[in-house]
Amino acid sequence: MSKRITEEQKQIAVEEYALKGNLIDAAAKAGVCSLTLIREKKRSADFRKLLEEADEKHHEYIEKDLYDAAHNPDMRQPQLLAQFARAKRHIPEYRDKIEHKVEGNIKIISAVPRPK
Repeated sequence: MSKRITEEQKQIAVEEYALKGNLIDAAAKAGVCSLTLIREKKRSADFRKLLEEADEKHHEYIEKDLYDAAHNPDMRQPQLLAQFARAKRHIPEYRDKIEHKVEGNIKIISAVPRPK
């Protein structure tokens, strides 16, 4: 795998990232190392913007798949749950939000007695 990335490889990586939402898969499809994509993402604002747009497109694909699965009468429950798990993994809005409020006092007891 090469260290330099061409415009064609960038385009392939962006398309694959939109489909799978995974930089490692996108890099493999483009024929470059995933670190090359990460470095290019840090270096190039245009490439970073393309990846962000591809990420949004990937979220749309996930939501469409989830909607289709929920409205499919032949869909079994485990398959539907798998679609929700995929959405939770990629889209923060689908994650469970739990808030905890802890109140109390802490008493520190020394194991060694203090000198008098």
